[in-house]
Amino acid sequence: MRLLLFLITGFSLVANPNIYKGIRLSDRYDVQIVADFDSSTPWHVISETIVQSSVVLSNGRPFFTEPQNPEEEKLSALYSADLEAAVFYAQARNRSVKSDQKQSLEMRLFFSRPGREKLLVAPTSPWFTTGRVRACALWVRGNGRRDLLNLVVSAPGVTQRELPIARMDYEGWERFEVAIPPYLHRRNISREKRMEFTIHGLSIHSHPKEDPGLSLITVDFITCLVDRSEENLRGYPEPLF
Repeated sequence: MRLLLFLITGFSLVANPNIYKGIRLSDRYDVQIVADFDSSTPWHVISETIVQSSVVLSNGRPFFTEPQNPEEEKLSALYSADLEAAVFYAQARNRSVKSDQKQSLEMRLFFSRPGREKLLVAPTSPWFTTGRVRACALWVRGNGRRDLLNLVVSAPGVTQRELPIARMDYEGWERFEVAIPPYLHRRNISREKRMEFTIHGLSIHSHPKEDPGLSLITVDFITCLVDRSEENLRGYPEPLF
């Protein structure tokens, strides 16, 4: 049964080879799940001024069991491709993966001074990986407001940076990809010159022309595309995780 699932998933990836900005997936890559939000909420809000904000688990997800229109069919197929890629690469590298995700992370953010407030929604422990991270993908449900959502990352010798994800001025679910710029492809000279990368969380900036009030943003299924071609070279150190 495991072999059958592996073959079926592999065929699906061939049918959907370009889910990461046209990068054709191969054995040099690894798709890793950053967060699947299926059992607990190890994320919290960090802010000096916004004290009423919180994060909770939500049953709302972008996977449509019965798509009602072509757009929902497209989104459902794309979500399935993300999930299949994560399962496929986990199996290929003998790594366990939770493929029965049932919940998303809902951020309830109350802005009292729009334009002058920002906050960080962060996991209890930052997500760390070795290898060259090419892109990160995540599903986000907008709320019609113009607040900005960014990905907060760092690399050896590079302090935390914010990479733009999207403006929240749309309704419904969308899939976004964040290309990781070359200056974040860095080696840790104290760890045998490994490529290393860390995600610290999501930052939200309130828009100055929005009214004060609640900004409700839901995030689902965060993954990263990691180039592990160096690890296939003879004598390369074993991964740290």
